[in-house]
Amino acid sequence: MKIQFEIASTKDEISLNEKEYYAKLDKSISQSEAGKTKVLPKDKQKEFLGI
Repeated sequence: MKIQFEIASTKDEISLNEKEYYAKLDKSISQSEAGKTKVLPKDKQKEFLGI
């Protein structure tokens, strides 16, 4: 059984298949481990999360 993952990007909808989804996760994990992260201030975090 194949699972179709959907991730919204801005206002355009983008669908990723399972392989693409895991590749994107692996890339994010690698960036995090390499220290390529951004620290958002609390107000920007709330804006980003919509709370």
